[in-house]
Amino acid sequence: MTVRRFIKKYGRRKKRRVGNLLSIGTICIVLIAAFGFLGASYASWSQPFTIFGSINTGSISVIVKDVIFDDSSDNYSSLSLNKDIPDGTLEQVDMNILTSAYPYNAVLIFVVENNGTIPVACEGIDASIPDKIQVEIVDAPDIIAAGQTAHIKVRFKKGYCRDFEFSTFFRFVQATG
Repeated sequence: MTVRRFIKKYGRRKKRRVGNLLSIGTICIVLIAAFGFLGASYASWSQPFTIFGSINTGSISVIVKDVIFDDSSDNYSSLSLNKDIPDGTLEQVDMNILTSAYPYNAVLIFVVENNGTIPVACEGIDASIPDKIQVEIVDAPDIIAAGQTAHIKVRFKKGYCRDFEFSTFFRFVQATG
């Protein structure tokens, strides 16, 4: 009798349809597979392209306009400073100094003008100098704006010397900051 009661009691419950679960599960599997294929096809899709361009931030053009003998140089008996300035640009300087100082410190102030389109900074001075002459920048502005004129103070230090020639040039770079 207990079996009949059990069947009576629980046998009247609604039966779930297997078709409903099967169709929802099938839809989920199909959607997962579709999204998987979509993701794989998107990951493998590529379109190559090439960008060509030219960037010009400006130009650096600094010229030396003049040179001045500074008073902070060592004492001398006589001094002559001959400058070759064609078209407003300093090309050559002949400096004759008679002194008894050893070593001799000469300080020159170079007047430079930034004719470029960007601000510049003096990074250093290069020299092709014989006989171990020392060249150093004593004072230079941090930034020389476009169109601005500035003074750069340079010290030349040399022991005994007689009739020597040398050339030097400044290194300018774009100022950042």
